[in-house]
Amino acid sequence: MSSTIESKSPREFSSEQVAEFEQAVREGGEVVPAGLRDRLMSARALVLLHEEKKLAAIAALKMPLTAYRTRVSESAGVDLPASTYPFELGWVYVYPFARGRRYSQAVSSKALSKCDGRGVFATSRADNAAMHA
Repeated sequence: MSSTIESKSPREFSSEQVAEFEQAVREGGEVVPAGLRDRLMSARALVLLHEEKKLAAIAALKMPLTAYRTRVSESAGVDLPASTYPFELGWVYVYPFARGRRYSQAVSSKALSKCDGRGVFATSRADNAAMHA
């Protein structure tokens, strides 16, 4: 089975590709939908992995808002200064039909390659064993 992976600024993708990415984020069910498009468009990079022209997995290198960063930092009990960790790895989602193929690792690695050596943090639910693996 053939797969392709693309990673670039949200503005470099077509509006259809951005909509496809946004739909995948929504299907993942882990985000507040209000303002999602604006947050998505402010990301440093979006990553889309297609399998035979069908979207199979996504990830992003996000530019987290200050309020969100503060909430995550306080909840985790970890200091996350923007000067040290300007980016967040997020919106990692693999469609059910494509799971078990290590696509989350592929899209995450591709997203992380866009950080230019600067710090990145990531969050996941404590009970998300697949993501932790």
